[in-house]
Amino acid sequence: MKNMSIVISILILLVSACNKEPAGPAPQPYSGPEWTGTLPSDEVQVQGNLIDVRTICNPSEPEVFPQNSNYEFDASVVSACGGVAKYAVSLVENPGPEWVRAGSAAAVFVASDCKDLESEEWKAYGKSFRVGEITYYLHQYVGKSKKAGVRIPRPEMSTHSAMVIAPKITVNNVKTYGDAKITEASSPRPSAKINNVSFVVLPGGNYLAMCTGSGGNTGPDIFISGDKGVTWRKQGVYNSQKNLVVNMFTLFVHKGSLYLMGLGSNHMNLYILRSDDSGLTWTSPVIIFEGDCSTISTPVVESGGRIWKACERYADLDEYKRPFVISAPSDADLLDASSWVATNAVDKLSYPVDDYIMAGLIEGNIVVGRDGTIYDVLRTKSYWTTEYATRFEVSGIDKLDYAAKDFSIKMPGGGVKFVIRYDEVSDKYWALSNPDTGFPKIVRHDGITDLNHGNIRNRLVLLSSDDMVNWTVVNDKVLYDPDPFFHGFQYPDWMFDGNDIVGVVRAACPVAEGLPIRQHDGNMMLFFRIKDFRK
Repeated sequence: MKNMSIVISILILLVSACNKEPAGPAPQPYSGPEWTGTLPSDEVQVQGNLIDVRTICNPSEPEVFPQNSNYEFDASVVSACGGVAKYAVSLVENPGPEWVRAGSAAAVFVASDCKDLESEEWKAYGKSFRVGEITYYLHQYVGKSKKAGVRIPRPEMSTHSAMVIAPKITVNNVKTYGDAKITEASSPRPSAKINNVSFVVLPGGNYLAMCTGSGGNTGPDIFISGDKGVTWRKQGVYNSQKNLVVNMFTLFVHKGSLYLMGLGSNHMNLYILRSDDSGLTWTSPVIIFEGDCSTISTPVVESGGRIWKACERYADLDEYKRPFVISAPSDADLLDASSWVATNAVDKLSYPVDDYIMAGLIEGNIVVGRDGTIYDVLRTKSYWTTEYATRFEVSGIDKLDYAAKDFSIKMPGGGVKFVIRYDEVSDKYWALSNPDTGFPKIVRHDGITDLNHGNIRNRLVLLSSDDMVNWTVVNDKVLYDPDPFFHGFQYPDWMFDGNDIVGVVRAACPVAEGLPIRQHDGNMMLFFRIKDFRK
């Protein structure tokens, strides 16, 4: 009997378990992106690849998709969206925003080229609008977890970028680059772009950087760091009208004093100034070369009892700039115009190398050969390659001509702006530049064509050479992003600081407010450090 009771008890338990409602799947934890910052009640934040924030029907920027002039909104968008609003979008062929979150008072709308998003969380809003031949259908989020972030559905038949539409939108989790952002333009697509970046290590160890286009200002601004580049602050107010140097300038230190060499307005006249208080104030500008001129932040070098700087005569097209070199005795008063002597300007030159035509010799570097010969090593432009630079030789102090041999140098990134410096410790020449490694001759997406080698600048690399003729890539990702259309780490200026290389670049990078115009147009100046570069 006792055994029978046990059997009956087990049967009762089994029947009860069979009749019990299934527990259902366990709640899944949130697996979306990490959202940064506290979101204002009326703001929407999005995340995805290459997301831009634009204004619907903006007369100054009518293109619907970044870098694509083939699509504009038609009138239906105004009634559908209830007036002018911001929207987040990507390249026309990309998925667009993939995640979205919203503040407590913000409605979340998505426009998709598919009429049904196939999701209970998104409800058709009953309105649509046209973008060229594309019909976009509006959907509103009706779920309960928008503050935590929700995924935007993308049906398989969707072929164009989705849009998120709201009065206020920012992009979440934007990637940062380098060791510090020194300054940026007022918006990612400003009329005043970051240009003319220059960098110097002061005798006391502080860092000084200079550029134009900061905060929307068209003139130069100077920034100083007293903690080895970790933090930066603006150094006084640079007076462009008084100082006259406004473009293509170089900061350098000579005999313990800080100097600034650069051009006046309209590329006219090469000026020099000195500062005895780390760039807060400057002496009166002195013209050391009169007339049309071009230069860039490349080294001012002391050798053979003189200091040297490479320049070019300026014309409207880069191909017609004509290189020359200016120099002065090392112990002379650099603010005395009579101290300076210029070489001849080399006639325009184009020549073939490996079936490529080399032309546009600009942005020269003064480099001293092992025998003391002064060379001007120039960026050499070609539509098809950036693998060559050109070397001229200074004879005496007033003649510049082709080097006797090896005037064409095989140098990765020789077709874009580079800076070469000699390091006594390693007994090597070092350079930073933008080789086009890994890309075909022309890179395209659906909106832009002919992004050729000279415009691919999404990789800043470190090079070294024993003889300035044969170059090796030592670090191929000093600064890098795989996207070549909206990322550029270009126009470097740098110096040695102990065992490190430190410097700045003009950078084009996405920000929370959207994408830059293109990889070429800088919207920030970045500081970077290459630790133990000789290793």
